[in-house]
This record gives sequence, C-alpha cells and structure tokens, in this order.
Amino acid sequence: MPGLAILALAIFAAALSGMFKRVKNQKTATGSVVSLECKNESGEPSKYYAYVEFEVNSVVYTVKSRNRSTSFYTGQKFKVAYNSKDPNDAFIKPKPDSYIVVAILLIIGIIVTVKTI
Repeated sequence: MPGLAILALAIFAAALSGMFKRVKNQKTATGSVVSLECKNESGEPSKYYAYVEFEVNSVVYTVKSRNRSTSFYTGQKFKVAYNSKDPNDAFIKPKPDSYIVVAILLIIGIIVTVKTI
C-alpha cells in the first residue's frame, strides 16, 4: 500500500531529523553557530557540522550538530534542548520547516491510505 509507505517515510524522516529525541529534565535555550567543521566526501559539495553555543545560568556550553549540511552558517540561530541538571547533555532541535515536511507527509500518507481501503 503506497499510503503506508508514505507514513513509514514520514516516521523515518522524523526520527532522522531528531524529532523524537529527548533528554532528561529537558529545557530549551537559543544558541548561535560559532564555528563549522567541514567534512568532504569525494564528488559531493562541502557539508558542515555546526558548533552551537548556548548559555545556561551564565555558563556557555557548546553542542555539535548530529547531521552535516550545506546550509549552516556562522551566527545562525537554533533552539537547543538540554538537561537542566547537566547542560552538557544537549542537542540541536530540528528547525520548524522539518516539522512542516513531516506533517505534510503524514497527511498525504493518511489520505492515500484511507482512499485505498
């Protein structure tokens, strides 16, 4: 069924982007990209890991992005989720457009599934 395949794709995309990721005692802060680490693979355009600094109780922490991207740039803002008891336990939250893409895939998957039943 194509609808189920689309639903599976939506769930896979959500998991890949980190939408299901959580940390204990989770809080959020806004951080900024302070540096980029280039990782080139032959035949591909340059992709970068972003290092994002965020502040908790006047202490600055840094978190590295899970995924590489060609669209990271210094000064870019991200929401960071962190453990309020250990801010070193942190990750960069997916951008809002990731949620929109997954929501559209879910809606299409549900419509196609219902239409084929």
